[in-house]
Amino acid sequence: MSLLSRPDGATRRGRRRRAAVAGCAVLLVLLATAPAGAHSGSNLVVPVLEDVVPALPPELSVEIVATQVASLLRVHNPTDEVLEVAQRDGTPWLRVSAAGVEVASGAVDTYASTNPTGASVPRDVLDGSRSNEWVRVTAEPSWAWFEHRLHPEGFVPEGAVPDATDGPVRLLEWRVPLRYGDTDVELRGSLQLRPPTGVIEVELTGDAPAGVEVQVVAGGIPGILLAPDGAAEVVVLGISGEDYLRFGDGEVLVDTASPTHRAVEAARGNALPPLDGPAEPVWETATGGERYLWLETRAQPPLDIPAEVREGDAIVELVSWQVPLRVDGEGVLLSGVTRWVPLAQASGPGGVSAEPDGAVDRWSRRLLPAGMPLVLLVMAGVALRRRGRAGRPG
Repeated sequence: MSLLSRPDGATRRGRRRRAAVAGCAVLLVLLATAPAGAHSGSNLVVPVLEDVVPALPPELSVEIVATQVASLLRVHNPTDEVLEVAQRDGTPWLRVSAAGVEVASGAVDTYASTNPTGASVPRDVLDGSRSNEWVRVTAEPSWAWFEHRLHPEGFVPEGAVPDATDGPVRLLEWRVPLRYGDTDVELRGSLQLRPPTGVIEVELTGDAPAGVEVQVVAGGIPGILLAPDGAAEVVVLGISGEDYLRFGDGEVLVDTASPTHRAVEAARGNALPPLDGPAEPVWETATGGERYLWLETRAQPPLDIPAEVREGDAIVELVSWQVPLRVDGEGVLLSGVTRWVPLAQASGPGGVSAEPDGAVDRWSRRLLPAGMPLVLLVMAGVALRRRGRAGRPG
């Protein structure tokens, strides 16, 4: 059954338009499950909701949610009264109530809100030629979207970076207009820059398997760089125990239908449409070389480090993680930890400490900017080249 429905007969053009809106809806349904936390996962620049004027009924909730790329705004309205959200020009684009969620098919924010940068708005929506109609996208009374008024990119005034001993710096104010029934409501908040008090470090705690070189790099989602060094074939198992990556024959393949690949894409803000059930593997070439760096969600720290950890003076283990491999058919585990380290205790200049140990080059890396692991992935040749490898045998 489609997410969108129309009680009367619709034209093919209308169906295509509603299908496009449905695609936007699918993205946001997936992104709505992202955990709450700081903007971009850096714990430095944070959108803060400060007030709702006038107050909404207690059964309604409004909260800021984070992904690794940008903050979301989520509303939950189980009442029969409609909560309506307007875009910058004052035109309503979203309606949420106990009856479900509707979006305006001709509104810019219907499409811009599915993308962390606000891109991917159809041309006929931008020029105003698309007809505007309310389209029901879910029966649930909740919705989450990339609210771009919460995170204007690149806005850090000169001299605004606080010292570790200072409190947060209020960079700017933001406002989001709502309408609840016949009452105009305004969400009021600010974008704040937190003082840096520590770093994220990621470390392998065990030896790499024989015939395999491993390096780890910290980030919003830590990366693992792996290269066979004598092994004929290495398989990385995913979050559901599925074959996720295959190293061998001078190339690396990724199963783009795997739950792990979909989880990584969702964390990057590139959520994929949901599957009806278990999918057959779709193997695509990730790189033509034998080295590959991927984002490892199992090593991911919380997006919002608790205040007692950020403001304390202790090293705190945030995640203890394992990544199962098969090396030439034999099952082995990569083990590691992700820690919070106060600035005063961060390891070495730039926060890097290297401890070569056999096949393992143990790197402890400070938290990189949220986008840096993505840059490293590009440098490692991660761009997929489709070769029609669906169901390629192992």
